[in-house]
Amino acid sequence: METLKVSRLFFYVGLVSAVVAVGYAAPVVLGPLVNPAGHNIINNGPGSILTDYTTWPAMWMVVAFTMFALAAVAGSFAWSFGYYLVARVFNRESTNGGLALLNLLLFVVGVYLSTALMAYVGYDEGLKIATGLSPLVVAGLAQWTVYPTGLGLGMALLGVLLGVLNLAVTARTGKVVQ
Repeated sequence: METLKVSRLFFYVGLVSAVVAVGYAAPVVLGPLVNPAGHNIINNGPGSILTDYTTWPAMWMVVAFTMFALAAVAGSFAWSFGYYLVARVFNRESTNGGLALLNLLLFVVGVYLSTALMAYVGYDEGLKIATGLSPLVVAGLAQWTVYPTGLGLGMALLGVLLGVLNLAVTARTGKVVQ
């Protein structure tokens, strides 16, 4: 597979992820959606981020957004830049297509899966806490997300390792551009 084509694929994923990031941020920015119980999240009232961030409905949404922005958006652009550098600096025309596609798919699916589940816990389960449900009960309700989130993180990390391997092998042995 052409190294620059892989770079372009990651670039497009970065652009799409930047648009998706707006969706992640929208509920956090639109205060009433993340604070439906009417709690004052700024002052020291119930559900305040200043008194007890664990009961603030948007806390895990903020974590999910931050991870998504770093991994999906910045990470995709970083992969694009990495493949571009290998193509230009090392004059490598082609790379292992299978490893490149596994790098892309595992990375993207893993990041999207894990951050979507974190956002779900932040919004849905945080809403339950904000409306008065016990955090212990809510933790039990959200328990099903733990293993899928770990699976997503594992997929993303495996994608990273395969990408690093692919870049290293390509830089060393890829087809040289004449």
